[in-house]
Formats: sequence, C-alpha cells, structure tokens
Amino acid sequence: MEGSSSNHLLTAALILFIFTSHVTSTSAAGKTGSTEFIRASCSATIYPTLCITSLSSHASAIQTSPKLLAHTALSVALDTTHSTSAMMVKLSHSHGLSPREVAAMQDCVEEVGDSVDQLRRSLREMNQIQGSNFALMMSDIQTWVSARLDQRGHVL
Repeated sequence: MEGSSSNHLLTAALILFIFTSHVTSTSAAGKTGSTEFIRASCSATIYPTLCITSLSSHASAIQTSPKLLAHTALSVALDTTHSTSAMMVKLSHSHGLSPREVAAMQDCVEEVGDSVDQLRRSLREMNQIQGSNFALMMSDIQTWVSARLDQRGHVL
C-alpha cells in the first residue's frame, strides 16, 4: 500500500508540474472542443494517458481555458495528495511496523503534508491571478511545485 500512496502523490504532482510547464503553449493550439483541448494539452506531457484520464471528467468546467485547465490540474493534484496524506497517516499508525518503518512513515506524512500545504498555496495564488500577471504567477506556481517534486524522493 505504501507504494500505491507514493504513486498517487507522484501522479498528482506530475500532473500539476506538467500543466504549469505547458499551459501557455497549449492555449495556442486552437482546438475547439474542451475534450480536444485537454487531449492537446495532455499530449505535451510526460504521461498523456494519465493526464487525459485525470482531467477528462472535468472537460465541461475546463472548456478551452488555460487558466481553468491549470486550476483544475491544481485541484486534482490537491485532492489526490490530500487523500494520500490521509492514507499515510492511517498507515503510520499500523501495528507491527518496526521503529525504522514508523520513522520513515512519519517522514512521508510530513512530506505529503507539506505538499498539501504547497498545493493549497498554489490554488490561493491561482485565484489571485489577473490577466497580465498570468505567466508570472504560473511561473511562481511551477517553482513551488517543482520544489515539492524535488522532495518526492524522500517519500519514494
């Protein structure tokens, strides 16, 4: 189960990282339908199938808006990471873990909790974006998410 939790965190973080990296370039793709917009955006990612699967159910909310796409990616990442955090807390209280395993789980809980906090911060910042500062704010958000991705090795 620990591997599954790590995969969920990595998946959420990768989706967010990928979209903050590529959201501006995909807005020029000119796709008309929201599903096609998501497919075109996801084609620029490392894991396009995972990306499409994670976001296609939100197509009607995303439409063809890069801002809504990025916001939805952040929201999906936050939801997944929050679920992972809850699972890690539960697993850290499992009976039969060695002291070393308990310490490792506590480290993971802290790292995943930090990721939840960072994603919440990113969503707050995303909600403050005004037209002309979109690229700057997306750059800031990408930096924060990249920092969390750099920390993922501690959990994996």
